[in-house]
Amino acid sequence: MDSTIQVAPDLSMPTGRQLLRLAHDVFERICHIAVDLCNTIPDTAQRRKSRIRKLANELSIARRTIARLNTKSISIAHHDELQNKLRELVIYMEMLCRCDCLQGPGSLQTGQCPMLYTLLSLTTTQLPEFDPITEGIENKVRRNLLVFAGWSRDQRQMYLEKLVCFSGLARGDTLPYKEGWPREHDHTLSDLSRRNKSMLHRAFLRNLDCDCDKSHEVRLSLKGFVSRGRSHRAGNNTSFNEDVLMRSMSPVPSVWRDIQFRVTIGTGNATPLGQQSIPLNARTFCALVRSGHELNSRLRLEVRNSQFHQLQGVDPHMQMDLYPSHSLRDILQTHRLSNKDKLVLSYIIARSFWQYYDSQWMNRNWTSDSIHFFFKPPQNLERFPGSIYANDPYLAASFEEPLKTYDEFAGSIDVAYKYPRVLALCTILLEIVCGPQLERNSHDTIEQRFNDQFAQALRYAGDNSVWHSFEYKEFREALQTCLVSKTFDLATTRHGSEWAHDLEHRRKILHDNLVYPLHSLIRGLRFESELIRIEPLSLRGAGTERREASASREWMEAIYDAHLRTKALLDPLPTGETNTRSVRVAVLDTGCDTCAAFFQPFESARQIAKWRDFAGESSEPVDEEGHGTHCTSLVMKMAPEAEIYLARIAKRRDDIADAVEAICNAIAWASNEWDVDIITMSFGFNEHVREIRTSLIAAERMKKNQLLLFAAASNSGANLPEMFPACCDSVISIRQTDRYGAFSVENPPMNLRDAYVYGTLGRRVPSSWSLPETGEVAKSGCSVATAIAAGIATMILTHATLGFPSNDYPPPEVHGLWTRPGMLAMFERLSIEVEPPSRQRFLSPAEFYARNGNTAEAVRALLEEVSNSY
Repeated sequence: MDSTIQVAPDLSMPTGRQLLRLAHDVFERICHIAVDLCNTIPDTAQRRKSRIRKLANELSIARRTIARLNTKSISIAHHDELQNKLRELVIYMEMLCRCDCLQGPGSLQTGQCPMLYTLLSLTTTQLPEFDPITEGIENKVRRNLLVFAGWSRDQRQMYLEKLVCFSGLARGDTLPYKEGWPREHDHTLSDLSRRNKSMLHRAFLRNLDCDCDKSHEVRLSLKGFVSRGRSHRAGNNTSFNEDVLMRSMSPVPSVWRDIQFRVTIGTGNATPLGQQSIPLNARTFCALVRSGHELNSRLRLEVRNSQFHQLQGVDPHMQMDLYPSHSLRDILQTHRLSNKDKLVLSYIIARSFWQYYDSQWMNRNWTSDSIHFFFKPPQNLERFPGSIYANDPYLAASFEEPLKTYDEFAGSIDVAYKYPRVLALCTILLEIVCGPQLERNSHDTIEQRFNDQFAQALRYAGDNSVWHSFEYKEFREALQTCLVSKTFDLATTRHGSEWAHDLEHRRKILHDNLVYPLHSLIRGLRFESELIRIEPLSLRGAGTERREASASREWMEAIYDAHLRTKALLDPLPTGETNTRSVRVAVLDTGCDTCAAFFQPFESARQIAKWRDFAGESSEPVDEEGHGTHCTSLVMKMAPEAEIYLARIAKRRDDIADAVEAICNAIAWASNEWDVDIITMSFGFNEHVREIRTSLIAAERMKKNQLLLFAAASNSGANLPEMFPACCDSVISIRQTDRYGAFSVENPPMNLRDAYVYGTLGRRVPSSWSLPETGEVAKSGCSVATAIAAGIATMILTHATLGFPSNDYPPPEVHGLWTRPGMLAMFERLSIEVEPPSRQRFLSPAEFYARNGNTAEAVRALLEEVSNSY
């Protein structure tokens, strides 16, 4: 019997209660589909499952909000805004069901939502078993939800924020502060006097007058006011904590020292009962700052009467990429901030600014150049690049510079806006929202600078085009209110003797008109937890390249995680014997810049065992190009326990052709003097070089064939054969793949001497680079893959030494792994043949270790079996 679907002929957007009913049904239906989908996703796809579950949670909250909503109790203005938000949100749900994340709502016909109407008709209409219009509609939505889970964080966040914003608006709790609203009492530093909040600042001025030739750099944490900056009372004393990162710049920059200062005010005994404190002078304080890399702990100091006292005991230090910090202005150019990131960061800076408004910290120039961030590594992955978090800004300061005084009030008749501090804060917040577009023009007078800055602030605050993607109108209205002079004029007298009273009054106005509205918005959007925990910022740049680099990083992190698990199984084993040394790796390349960020933590710095310059006369590690730094850090990421021996054989990659003598000398030195286990050579020649071949044979003879040699195959595709020395019988040749194992077309033709050729990750691999590059650089090629393969081999040898403790090196049970045939046999176990019988094997050990490395006995049996199998 034929039947047809009763689809409403008018698919346009309804209004009023019909819109509420439509939105309620849409949210409920998509939520049910998302929940059902989560139940079918395997546990191995936890990330995708959690993203869909988060969407389902927000849809459920929005649906319940609509169910409780009574439109008659809402004012007309509020009603209109709510209708507009809800109408837009329904259109976004249509886009979600279509899986159309890249097109804006304007890409749909106005108010046309055929996908949603069809989806809802499935639950309201008796449908035929097979209907051409509705067949598979739910499956299509399911597929598109899975695609949604694979979108970038910014794309997903756009949808989630619209749901959260609507729910908060419907509850009426995201409106700015109005006179007469009750407020929570603020037990923070606002309870303290201007003098007390300046105590740490004064102590720095007094105690940084040491004998160092260069300055000390200070980074004051601004996050503390949100998460841990509360004051505490004990008897006659009041104390509060301020977190600081410091480093000495003399004679060279030291690592950052994590310090917690407890500022104590009062007449009672300041030091807690049972604790001892040691007074510090400028010299001893400076020595403590410089010793950060040795102690590897947080320093706890008390500030009393501008004097530092070291407290007994230490805490775990803050984990971060320790060199250098990065300004907000730079971060806005290199990273992408979601609306949530912008709002959280703006609130933290505004709140900190308000807290310090009447203190000496305002004599520091607050701009996007003085607000800094640190790269912080992911948990348990210290070797991998850190991420920037929007909720953890610092104020940068140097106390050896002459102290400048920045007026709080500009009384000149030539100044259009007379509140420089407020203008500085508004400028920072505008840059966060709009990007670093405000110009920094040079001016002859202070009045010209203030007027130009004010004119730009007004222009950007009123320009709708720069606010189109930032929908929190309460934020914008608060900024615009602060940029109206009359807002603060009521707190201004004409008598200089009343300046302190005016300042405190203006500080209160700043709180009521900016800080409190931002806090209300944060609370209404349920972003308060993001003040403590938030996802890292994503890098700007070409989307495909950024995703590839991120995927490569995840691939390396998985191997590192597998290594940590295996190491925990094997170390320590209950025997009385211990190995006499670590695995040694020689990197022959353009050198290494050990001043780069990756090498600053003590754990990384101590891995560098020896350095020798065969291309110059430098007594310290250097890298004028960056390639050697990149390859060295890749080896170290794969093998954090190895000893690294650096040999510079050329100053630049283009000089390799003329570096034959340096390469020969480096090979001889690495085998004879350094007694290394692995030599990695991320370079090659188009023709055989007899002198280098002779050096390799001599090195193997010296090491009794227990030496692993790695070299890059070629990046010239089928145009050239495998390069030298990769084509040598004694060398393990490495090709490049992507993270999925696809061999690059840039690889050379297959060689005939081995049963298989091996490739590993070599596409868009991020790692350290030489200064002035401060972050990581993603590179591709066989040279990159060679460094990773050498690192994997080093990791395997490390497992062998841990699994078979012995006074002999290598351990007799697994000594075969130190030979080319033994390591190739291990590589065969750790790899997968790509498109058999291609003879191409993708080296990716993470999954193998996950399947076969669950016990120490299993790992030891595998290593011993492979060592004796060839």
